[in-house]
Amino acid sequence: MTFEVIEAKPLLAIDEIETSRLRAIYQTESLANSFATVKSVKPQMKKNLTKRVVSEVLKFAPRNSSRRELFRRFWGFVPNSIKLTILEMNGWVASSREHLAISTSFNLDRGFGLRTSNEPTVSVIIPVHNKYHLTLQCLRALQVNTDVTPYEVVVVNDASSDWTKSALANIRGIRVINIQDNLGYLRATNLGISVSRGKYTALLNNDTVPFSGWLDRLVSELESDSQIGIAGAKLLYPNMQVQELGSQIFNDGSGWNLGKYAEHFLPEHSFTREVDYVSAAAILVRADLLAKTSGFDERYIPAYYEDADLAMQARKLGLKVVAVHDSFVIHIEGGSHGSNTNEGVKKYQVLNKAKFMEKWSTELVSHWEPKEGPRVESKRNSKGIVLIYDSQIPQSLRDAGSQRATHIAKHLSDLGFHVIYFAPDKTVSITDVLRLRDIGIEVQTNHDSLFSSLENRSNRVRGVWIQRISVASTFFGPVRKRFPTAPIIFDTIDLVSSRTRREKQEGVHSEISLNEAIALERKFTNQASLTLTVSLEEKSLLQSLAPSASIETLWMPFETNQVSKGKAGLKNTSLFVGNFRHTPNKVSLKWFVKDVLPKILAKNPDFVLNVIGTGLTPTEITEMSSKAVNFCGFVDDLAPAYRAAKVVVVPLQYGAGIKGKMCEALSHSSAVVSTSYGSEGLDLRDGVEYLLADNADAFALQVSRVLIDDELSGDLSNSAFDYAHANLSAESFAQKIKNIAQIFE
Repeated sequence: MTFEVIEAKPLLAIDEIETSRLRAIYQTESLANSFATVKSVKPQMKKNLTKRVVSEVLKFAPRNSSRRELFRRFWGFVPNSIKLTILEMNGWVASSREHLAISTSFNLDRGFGLRTSNEPTVSVIIPVHNKYHLTLQCLRALQVNTDVTPYEVVVVNDASSDWTKSALANIRGIRVINIQDNLGYLRATNLGISVSRGKYTALLNNDTVPFSGWLDRLVSELESDSQIGIAGAKLLYPNMQVQELGSQIFNDGSGWNLGKYAEHFLPEHSFTREVDYVSAAAILVRADLLAKTSGFDERYIPAYYEDADLAMQARKLGLKVVAVHDSFVIHIEGGSHGSNTNEGVKKYQVLNKAKFMEKWSTELVSHWEPKEGPRVESKRNSKGIVLIYDSQIPQSLRDAGSQRATHIAKHLSDLGFHVIYFAPDKTVSITDVLRLRDIGIEVQTNHDSLFSSLENRSNRVRGVWIQRISVASTFFGPVRKRFPTAPIIFDTIDLVSSRTRREKQEGVHSEISLNEAIALERKFTNQASLTLTVSLEEKSLLQSLAPSASIETLWMPFETNQVSKGKAGLKNTSLFVGNFRHTPNKVSLKWFVKDVLPKILAKNPDFVLNVIGTGLTPTEITEMSSKAVNFCGFVDDLAPAYRAAKVVVVPLQYGAGIKGKMCEALSHSSAVVSTSYGSEGLDLRDGVEYLLADNADAFALQVSRVLIDDELSGDLSNSAFDYAHANLSAESFAQKIKNIAQIFE
C-alpha cells in the first residue's frame, strides 16, 4: 500500500472572512427569497437551455449586484441533484451536458479553507474516489455548517483519476491522504481512521451535505450517555424526504431504512431512537470503540454491510447505537457507488449479506422476521407503545404538573416502552418539544395524524395514560373505540370536584359545575383500568364515588438539597413561586400583597418578597408593585432563589391536591409558611416541617417569627429536608411508576 499524507495547509485571512460571510448569508431570508425566485422563473421554450436559464437569472440578479453574488454562492452550494430537481420542476428537462454547464456557470471558487483544529474533538473521515464535484460540495457544506465542536478533516483520496487530487490541493485546513492504488471504500476508511486524532471519529460520505449543527448534535448525544457507542444522523434525500433515521436488521440479514420516503417533519420520524444500525454515510463513533474493532471488518471488502457489522460489534461490547432526530444530512444515495446491485461495487451489497449472516447467525435469531415489518419505536427491543394524552406539551421548567408529566413519560421510556405524548395545544415552545424528542419521546399534536401514524403499529399499543378530566372528556371515547382491549389509566392530576367546590365557597367562577365534575370523575374512574390521584385524601374522596374502582396515588419526584436557612444574612428575603396563569396562584398572591404584606412591613420594614413565575398581566404587576415586591418573571434555575430566601410563602386560598410549590420548597430545605390548602395531601406537622397560618394576621405573625428567629428557621429547614428525602425522593417515585406500569405488560 503506497500513500502520502499531506497535512493541513494554514488558513488565509480571506478564509475566515469568507466563512463568516457565508454563514451569515446562509441564515438570511434573502437566500430563501432568491431560491423562491429561481423556482418561479419559467422560460417559454426549451431550445438553448443553458443560455435561457442564465438569461432568466440575469433578470433578477444582474452582474456585479449583491443579489447576483448571493445567488452565485447559493447555487454553488446546492447539490447537483437538487439543481436538476429545480430545473425539472420548472419544465427544464436538461441533458447531462447542459446540466453540467449550468452547474459550473455559478460554481463556487475552487480554493477555500475550513476552520479546523490541531486539537480536534472529532476527526471527520471522508473517503473519496473520483466525483470531485461531490467532494467539494461536501467540504463547502462542512465549512459553513460545522463551527462549534473542534474538528479535523481527513480526506482519503482513493486513487482518483479525475481532478480530485488537484482540487483538494486548493482546500486549506484539511488533511489529505493520496493513495496510489485503489483500496476500495472499506480499506480507505480504515486508513483514514488510523491517522485520526479525535476522541470521536465521524465517518462521512463525500456525496453528503451536512446541515448546520449536524456534528454538534451527534457529539452531544455521545457525551450525554457513556453507553452510546455510535450515533447516526437523520439522512435526507435531496427532496427533503427521509432516507433513514436509523435502520433495522431482520433475522434473515436483510435491512430496512426506518422512515424511508416519509416527510422529514412527521412526528413518528422526529425523535431520537435506539436502532440496529446507522448508515456510515454520516455517523459518529467513539474512537476507543474503533480501536477495539480495528475499524471496519475487512471481510466486507470493498464495501457494504461493514456499518451493520460495526453496530453488531458495538452491542456485543455493551454499547448502544442511536439515530439522532435533529442531526440533518442530505445523502445523494448512489452518488458514490451507483444504485445497480448487479454491477460494480454495488454488487457487494448482495455478496456481503451472506458473510454478515454467517458471522452473526446466533445474534440474528432474536431479531424480528421481515414479515413483521419495521419498528418505529425508540427502543430496539421495546415492550410496546404507551400513549400519554394531555392538554398541552409539558413545560418542564414551569408548573409542577408539567414536571410530573415529564417524569412519567421519561420513567415509562426507561422501563422499555415507546412513549407517544399527544397534546392538542400547540402553543408550547419548540424547546419543550425537542426536550422530549431528544430522550426518545414521540410528540404528536394532531389526533387524526396520531391515529394515522398508528395504522401499521396499532398491535404494538400496550396501553393509554389519559391525564386530566378535560382531556378524558374529549378523548376517552375515541381511544376506547380504537383500542378496545388496551388498559387505560385515568390520571386526575387533581380532583376537579374538590377545586370546584372550594371555588364555589370562595365565590370564584368555575369552568365546570360541581355536579358535572362529580359525574365525569365517577364515570371515568369506573371505566378506567386504573385511576390515579396525587394524595390519599383525594383517593378517599374518589373511592367514595366509585367504590369498586382501582385507585392509586402518584405525585412526583424531587431532588433534595440540604441548605441551612438559619443565617442572619437572609433575614428579610422571602419567596413565592407559581404559574400565575393558574387562577389559585394569582388570587393567592393578590391576597398576600393586599392583606398580609402590610402587616409584615409594620414589624419588618426592610422585608422583600421575590415573586417568580409568569402569567401576570402588566396591569396586575403595576397594581401590586412596591419596593417590597420584586417581580422576577420566569427563572430557569430556581435553586439560587431558594437558597437566598429566609422564608418561602405558600399563601394558597383554595385549590385541590398536593401542591408542587410546597413539595419543591421542602426539597430545597426551605423554612415554609403555608395555609392549609398549600399543605394539603402531605403528612406535615405544624411547627416541625412548616408553619401553618390560615388568616392574614396569623400568616404575618408566622413569617415574622421565621425572619427574626434563626434557630427556628434552621430547625424548619432541617426538618423540611428530612421529610422531602423520606417521602418525595426519585427512588420512591420510580418504584411507584414501575408498579403502575405492570398493567401494560
